[in-house]
Amino acid sequence: AFKYEIKTKELIDITGTKRIDSTRPSDCGGRIGPILQGGDPDFRNLGLGFVPCNEGDFIILCSDGVTDNLDPHHLGEALDIGMKENELEKYKMDKIRGLLKSKIEEGIGKEEGKEDVRRITERVIKYVADLTEVSRVWMEENPSRPLPKDYVKFPGKLDHTTCLCFRIGENNYGGGGAH
Repeated sequence: AFKYEIKTKELIDITGTKRIDSTRPSDCGGRIGPILQGGDPDFRNLGLGFVPCNEGDFIILCSDGVTDNLDPHHLGEALDIGMKENELEKYKMDKIRGLLKSKIEEGIGKEEGKEDVRRITERVIKYVADLTEVSRVWMEENPSRPLPKDYVKFPGKLDHTTCLCFRIGENNYGGGGAH
């Protein structure tokens, strides 16, 4: 999840993008349905938090089908450039935020008060669809073969893609007390 601050034009990663306790790419880190023994859900990556917001800010919720397709590795960028692990993570997060921020800003109207959450969502989803088009066409033409692991020729990662965006409205609760 990300927050776009309308006043500062800053994009803040609210949740981080690392998969918790996940050692396999097929492990999503948790599931809501009855997946565990006894029919219990898997809440390993469930968390509750808050982030201060101002009127006009945007909250963007994305599945990994979006965030993985913002990752420079999946865009075919060589990441073996001699950085330490923490430097590499920061580099990747800066690239992810930069790409997502550009799609958000494409979707924001030019006139004050004309911001459009639908346009932001459409820009993000179109970006993923356009990025993965070569891979999808190849898979349709070669249904019995796995997609080659070449992110330069086949950029992006094929996955379910979900994006939800909403704008923070006016606080009508007044000061103090429960309402």
